[in-house]
Order: sequence, then C-alpha cells, then structure tokens
Amino acid sequence: MSAAPRSVAGFLGRWTVAGAVVLCIAVAASTASAQGLSRSGRWFAYDGQPVFLVGFDCQEIASDPSVDYVAALDAFVDQRINKVRIWIYTWFGGAQYLSPWDRSQGAHDLDAWNDAYWARLRDFAEQARARGIVVEVTVFAPYPDGAWWWSEPAFQLAWNRDFNVNGAFSTNASGHFMPEFFDLAYAETTSSSRTLGDYQAALVDKAVAELGGYENVYFEVCNEFGAPDVERWSAWQRHFASRIDAAALTTLLTSAVLGFNLLRPLLVQTRGWNSRSDEIVREQLVRAMISIARPKPDRG
Repeated sequence: MSAAPRSVAGFLGRWTVAGAVVLCIAVAASTASAQGLSRSGRWFAYDGQPVFLVGFDCQEIASDPSVDYVAALDAFVDQRINKVRIWIYTWFGGAQYLSPWDRSQGAHDLDAWNDAYWARLRDFAEQARARGIVVEVTVFAPYPDGAWWWSEPAFQLAWNRDFNVNGAFSTNASGHFMPEFFDLAYAETTSSSRTLGDYQAALVDKAVAELGGYENVYFEVCNEFGAPDVERWSAWQRHFASRIDAAALTTLLTSAVLGFNLLRPLLVQTRGWNSRSDEIVREQLVRAMISIARPKPDRG
C-alpha cells in the first residue's frame, strides 16, 4: 500500500484520507436522512421516530390549478393525515390539468417541459414537508391495453401521436398501445429521433431531479400497470426502479464532492495537500460508492 506524500504524512495518510472521504459521504447521507422519511427494515420512520402513515390518494392535487393545495394540506393535518399520493401525469384531466410537458397549439410537446407545472409541484412538496406530510410520487399510471385510455379525445394522451406534436407514438393493430408501452426496445422514434424509452427515462429523471431532494418524498414507478402481462411490465419496472436508485446515488456523490471541494482549499493551505492527495481521495471515493451501491440484506 503506497504512502501519502510526506508533506501530509502523519496527518493525511491513506486511512485518514479514506476516513475524510467517508466522512464527506456520511455528512451528505445524514443530511438527506437525519430528517424526514427513512426506513429501518420494513418500518418507516420520520425525523428519526417510528411513524404510521395514514394516507390519502389525491392524484391531481398538484396538477389541478383550481385546487388550493395549501388549504388541503392544512385540512390533512387537522385530520391527522400524514401521507398523500400524487401522480406526475394526471392524464384523466385532459387539458384542464397541468401536464409535465409544454403544449404547442393545443398538443403536447414531449421535447419541452412545462416549467409552471414543475414549479407548482416543487411548491407542493415544500408545503407538505413544512407540515410533516409524506408525498408518494407516482411517475407512471398507464392503462395501455385499453382503447378507452389510449385514444380518448377528452384525455388527449401525451404518448399518443394524435395528441402531441412529435409524430409518435402509433396506435397498434388492436387499437391500443399494449405491449408497446412496456417494451424497453420499442423502436418507433419521434421527429427528434427519440424513442419511447428515451421519453420515459426523461420523465423519471425529471421527477427525481425536481423532487428527489425533498426528504418527505418517495417514488412509485407505476400505478396498477393496467395490463396483465406481468413478465413484461415487471422487467420494465425493475429497469426504472434501478434508474431511480442510480439517480439517488448520483445525488449523494454530488453532495460528497461539493463538501470536499469546500474543504480542499483549507487542506492545501495548512496541510500541504497536493495532486497525489486528490488521487487517493478519488480511489477511496469510488470504493465507498461501490460499497454503498452493493445490495444489502434486509434484516427487517
């Protein structure tokens, strides 16, 4: 095992550097978990205390602009309701509800986000957090094996080419979009050369980027699935669950790196920190992140 440069030997030897890196990660992790929702085995906790979640399914509370969600959340507190579930895309509201995507000439544009919607969603999460209310965020809620869902003009479904400006995706021979919606290899592309999987991944990433920093939020990949093909949609669900996990690790890594970057100038000035010290930190950081990412047995 190579030693640290002599200028920092005795203070920042390899194990001390490893400890510093782990400390950065631990600080980032504790920032995310010391308050808000956490899990111990199969039990939930909130602010470090065991909690029994009493929930209310209010899918459109954030997407319906006519709803005063602050007043609704206050009412939840009065009734001791401490958890609410929302859908990212409340398709059943049609044009009356806000959509994750922008609209162009009355049709969805899957290549452009609706900034007003995401701002309202963040404020909803913030207001819920201020009241100690957990938010379950459902990213997908499709019913692709029904023509009633896929082609209904009142819904103006964003995934259907008839209701977007992107030139995809097409109704199949059975008049719906099953099994295509859960096909990770579905090849049809839009006018911007993006596949269905690209847009699904973008929606997952956007949801995590906008709401993943709230310690009162957790994600559900899909609600009900609306289809009997378990083998197909279970693989699809695992794929996007893994993507959410990876995004969480990226957030943790970013927090650790930012924390270290704040510390580094002091180390350079007072402890002779140099490029070899940086190399050691990078090595230990990679090992630490691999350890965090490795599946742990559930002892709950």
